[in-house]
Amino acid sequence: MLEDLKSYPFLTNGAMAINGIDDSEMLKETTEAMSIMGMSPEEQAQVFRCVSGVLLMGSMQFKTERNTDQAVLPDNTGT
Repeated sequence: MLEDLKSYPFLTNGAMAINGIDDSEMLKETTEAMSIMGMSPEEQAQVFRCVSGVLLMGSMQFKTERNTDQAVLPDNTGT
């Protein structure tokens, strides 16, 4: 489904426990709600992949090229 939490630098605090919140239970409730709405397991997986992509894109860093309006990824991961 999703990658390990450490794969998402956008979540700067990483794994953070909140009193009274059980992440596993919340995920279970979320997937149950998606099922009640008629979403298939494949559709649910697609939603989670989309969320993963947004989190990864939010972590991207760019550098400006000299004398141009373009920006590139510093480690050339975009090529």
